[in-house]
Amino acid sequence: MEITSFRFLVFFAALLLLYYSVPKKLQWVTLLAASLLFFLLGDSPAAIWWPVSAVLATWLCTGCMARAAAQGREKLRKGALAVNILLLVGALVLLKYRRLGGGLAIPLGISYYTFILTGYAVDVYNGIAAPQKNPLKLALFGMFFPLMTSGPITIWREHAAPLFGMHRFCYEQVTRGLQRMVWGFFKKLVIAERAAVLTNAVFDNYG
Repeated sequence: MEITSFRFLVFFAALLLLYYSVPKKLQWVTLLAASLLFFLLGDSPAAIWWPVSAVLATWLCTGCMARAAAQGREKLRKGALAVNILLLVGALVLLKYRRLGGGLAIPLGISYYTFILTGYAVDVYNGIAAPQKNPLKLALFGMFFPLMTSGPITIWREHAAPLFGMHRFCYEQVTRGLQRMVWGFFKKLVIAERAAVLTNAVFDNYG
């Protein structure tokens, strides 16, 4: 789903109304449900099991790291990190770069959720972040839908608290956010799309 499409605007407007209508303790659940729906509305809805598996693997491996650290088992802790990175990056290489997956569908935002979860796992290993005990909260952090089309790659210690916090409606913040969206749409649709006509002509005839 393109973020400049009418369907996305309807999706976003419905989510905005729902987010501030539900009880505050359920706001993060609403974002998680919206993120899962966003994947299902994409070009390859069946591929959602890839990011879900990545989140589950990261949750299990980081939990193993924490238990190993508490027991003083350094080799197990390093092994859990290595397995976690191998699974995440291995799936990325398999699906996107080497195309060894044959007819397997490539999930939306595979590069973004791969590096977001990899960074989180490394932070847990280094003791910078505490492992998240709730896999659903980790799923929201790793699959937050606005990041799956153009990033950026977020850091747990900086972005987890706002995702899971309880927020009251603030007219000033909402309107300021909408203004930033409009400015972004202008840069994308008016500047970038028009410039693409020229650049694509060069790229398509580089010889």
